[in-house]
Amino acid sequence: MHPRTSLQNHGPLVFLRQTRANQVQGLGKGQLGLLAGFHILAGHHPGGNFVVAQEDHIGHADLIRIVHLGLELLLLGIKLDADILRAKFGRKADGGFQIVGHGDDHDISRGHNAVFVQHALLVQHIEQARQTNGDAIMVTEVGQHQMWAAQYYKYKQPRTLLTSGGLGTMGYGLGAAIGAQIANPDKQVINIAGDGCFRMNMNEIATAVRCGKPLIEIVLNNHVLGMVRQWQTLFYGERYSATVLHDKVDFCKVAEGLGCKAIRVTKKEEVMPALQEAVDYHGPVVIECIIDDDDKVFPMVAPGSSIAEVFDEADINK
Repeated sequence: MHPRTSLQNHGPLVFLRQTRANQVQGLGKGQLGLLAGFHILAGHHPGGNFVVAQEDHIGHADLIRIVHLGLELLLLGIKLDADILRAKFGRKADGGFQIVGHGDDHDISRGHNAVFVQHALLVQHIEQARQTNGDAIMVTEVGQHQMWAAQYYKYKQPRTLLTSGGLGTMGYGLGAAIGAQIANPDKQVINIAGDGCFRMNMNEIATAVRCGKPLIEIVLNNHVLGMVRQWQTLFYGERYSATVLHDKVDFCKVAEGLGCKAIRVTKKEEVMPALQEAVDYHGPVVIECIIDDDDKVFPMVAPGSSIAEVFDEADINK
């Protein structure tokens, strides 16, 4: 990021000198975005298509043109990245991407270990549960569960996925879910969390109980910081540092101690009954689901690589 990025401080603005798609093939690897409609941030393009200009005075018309340019660049970058994903993974008939090993043809009833709940099965059961009918407001914390909620839940309406995106704000979800439930009392609100994130905000279960709203907190407990562990597994020779959380914390007892109903799920066949019990309950519910600590998110991009080098589990197993 440039050191001066505010229009009020006459910060640098990035302009595109040439906009033809075949001249910005490296766009997916660059940093491209629009910040609050005021300025554009862009990464260096190896072809030299971007230039940084210092403007002392920006008029309203110029600002509008800059915002439009930023949006065009952002959409172009998304299109180029989507073309790469489509070429690698193919396209389903309904317009979505067929991710290898994660599509409708994949037997999600199986997991790496049959003892544990499988993440895809869990998220798809949320969609199928009575009264949610795919119309719930989904909230996430940060980590693997955040990706799974985006991949497997079929969203029908805009503004029904509340997530902090790439900001990495562990602990965001529960407070956001409480706010969403208060603002939408007739909607079912479900927050999906990992055990690492739940440790950061589980005291707010008391707030949810005081509010008396029927939100559901689903804790995917793999006893590790899953996303970081995944990187340590794939890129750091399985050297696990500060990611293993095997201890004696009982999330269900913590929730019950805060006045909340709690359900523990350890088998796949327990998922739907637990979800229905939570949906039918007139108050907040915590569902702790035990999942395998080796469950991973795919596809992914290795550090320092471009979107063109995206890979999935099938690539690893070759």
